[in-house]
Amino acid sequence: MKSLLVLLSLVIFNCKVFSQNPPCNLRDAYAQVFTVEKYPYKDEAFLVKSAREIDSTSCLAPVVNDHIQYFNYLLTHFCSKAQDSVLLALEDSVELQKSFIQSLEQDMGFNQIIEQLDNRIAQPREETSDTLSMDELMGIAVRYFSIPGFSPKGNYKLKVCTGNIEFIGSDQHRQPHVEAFCFSNILTNFGKEPYLLQEEVMQGVKELYKLDFGTDPDDQLLRAQGAFTMYLKQNTYLHDLLKEAYEQQKYFLPFALQD
Repeated sequence: MKSLLVLLSLVIFNCKVFSQNPPCNLRDAYAQVFTVEKYPYKDEAFLVKSAREIDSTSCLAPVVNDHIQYFNYLLTHFCSKAQDSVLLALEDSVELQKSFIQSLEQDMGFNQIIEQLDNRIAQPREETSDTLSMDELMGIAVRYFSIPGFSPKGNYKLKVCTGNIEFIGSDQHRQPHVEAFCFSNILTNFGKEPYLLQEEVMQGVKELYKLDFGTDPDDQLLRAQGAFTMYLKQNTYLHDLLKEAYEQQKYFLPFALQD
């Protein structure tokens, strides 16, 4: 009887310990992961919403702390701006942060995107039905490189992961996690070895000067962008960067990359 009571006590204790462990999900950690700040600009002000590093002992730390730009992208492009005017009217920084988190918690579209991550984190080995090919991934990745115009000296301007991503906005069906993956890995690794992506991109711009795109400036830009896009789609450095990044990050990515 005594041994039975000890066994029951251990079972009850273990159940209590297990129940006290909070679930490892982003949906319940908005206050730790996301922050907002208000900055003055001329006679107005603007908001900067961003992700931040969390306690390294958190079960979410490997996902959040190593992929800040991923979450920044989701905030910038998929967080509702419906409450921005209300947030801008707040003067107290503590109240601003509190109201921002409340607005995120009520943002159904953003919550659905985050819940996709939570489902993947909870079951990293389960196959996902959301799949795309490497060619399709490259097709999205090259949209973060653009030739928006000419410099005062007549040279091509280059933008990487900045400005208005017009091609993305024209799509009827957005792919938030695929976009965030491409953007964050290009931005994070652009000037880093061993990919040499920066050198490859600059070489692609130099190649444009060897081609005849006519004399009309608008036609030149349109044709230069097309040629530059094709160059990047076939670039092995960009391909390898994204392929290796996917293999390292697929444990939390809610999409599957097929060869």
